[in-house]
Amino acid sequence: MKNVLIVMLIMLLLLGCQSVIVEDPVLEETEDTTEEIIEDLPPAVEEVEEEPVVEEEPVVEEEPVVEETSLLPEGVAIIFAKSQKVKNYHYTYTNPLTNQNFKVWVKGSKMRVDPVSEITSIFFDTELKTAEKYCISYSKCGRETGKIGDLQYDSVYIETPFDWESKILEAELKSESDHQGKESVLLYTNIGEVIVDQNFGFIYSVKVDEDTNHRFSNVGFNRVKDEEVVPGEHLVPQ
Repeated sequence: MKNVLIVMLIMLLLLGCQSVIVEDPVLEETEDTTEEIIEDLPPAVEEVEEEPVVEEEPVVEEEPVVEETSLLPEGVAIIFAKSQKVKNYHYTYTNPLTNQNFKVWVKGSKMRVDPVSEITSIFFDTELKTAEKYCISYSKCGRETGKIGDLQYDSVYIETPFDWESKILEAELKSESDHQGKESVLLYTNIGEVIVDQNFGFIYSVKVDEDTNHRFSNVGFNRVKDEEVVPGEHLVPQ
């Protein structure tokens, strides 16, 4: 009898365990839900790196280089600095002491001076400090055409407007005006009253005192040719 009861208890226990083991509905629901979420996601979008926007800088006209010069106001220094645009030049110079006129051409270290009242030309090399006198007119010089001789440099050299400018250490801007139709300024300087071209920094007049006024007229910029400042080959003995 006891054995029969034990068998029955074992059978009841087995039946109870089978009733507990069931499929986990939560697991199935979780798997189904996961699949649905994956299907509903939007397609992946690749990130594109945006190129940086480069703003173009406005074109600014270069200002002339202004060297530091003692006691020169900024406005005056800027005007003088504009002379950097002048590569060569020609003009007529009037000597206030003799009232004599000279035609002058300058290009680099080469310079030519023609006294208006004479038929000769003087060719200078401002670097080598030489001066040579020539007669270049066949009609007036005849057999004397060509080099006449060497001259003493310091005794015949005529200071250019830029030579005068190099002497200015102090300046005061007095007024603006038109000098011979060109925009200019009047300066009070340590060398006297000076009239300067506003656009080229070129001196037109140096008034040392009431009786002494160095004048530079009939000016042209950047037009001088090499053959105008050196003797022609036909004038130089080979």
